[in-house]
Amino acid sequence: MRESQRVAWEPVLLPAPWEGALIPVSGFPAPEDEARLLRQLVGEVARSLAQQWKLSSQVFIQLVPMLSGVGAPQVTENGRKWIPMPGLGVWPDREPPTLWTAEELWMLAPGQTPRPMMYQVMQVSVEESRDHARDVMLGLGTIVQMMTTGSADEILQKGRDSLLPPIKDPALTGFPLYMTLLEKKSLGGVSSDQLAAWLCGACVYIRESTEDQGILIISSKPLTALVESLAR
Repeated sequence: MRESQRVAWEPVLLPAPWEGALIPVSGFPAPEDEARLLRQLVGEVARSLAQQWKLSSQVFIQLVPMLSGVGAPQVTENGRKWIPMPGLGVWPDREPPTLWTAEELWMLAPGQTPRPMMYQVMQVSVEESRDHARDVMLGLGTIVQMMTTGSADEILQKGRDSLLPPIKDPALTGFPLYMTLLEKKSLGGVSSDQLAAWLCGACVYIRESTEDQGILIISSKPLTALVESLAR
């Protein structure tokens, strides 16, 4: 990237061998000029890591940012190419998701909105279309990409094995897949082993985090020098 197009980023301190970066975004959805630069940077980071370490990927589309209609036309237009599969995003550093209770809704003050009941996602099931889905949707606040040295399907199996058991509400235990949601706050004080367990076999995690108003990147492979060189 040219200096006039420099993308800002902030280091995220993590226990070795993990490295992290947060790329601030002016807002989601990002203006097109900004989104174009973000797609270029994130795409180059993902491709460089994949090529160097022979990584395979899963790509997920977060539905919460789409509730206002953001991203829906893109998903509809590309549905046959991506064949999205439904799933549930789980925050491993939070209490397991539950449905609203009658008491909880009764206690809401006038005008107060209830907590998010669940964080649904869609998995891009067509392997050859995952990078395309990321490039189309990035900048809208919807994308999560998880990369692994093994089979991409192992992320789905380990996600189910790790994230499903703590969920006790029967209405939330029937999703075809479960995947990890993390924000910067999730990483405070986390150990290397705990982070590896949360990531369900992934060694690279890229998430558009509306909570952080940025793109969070976590990697057990060398990341900082790569992001620094590509962001210039």
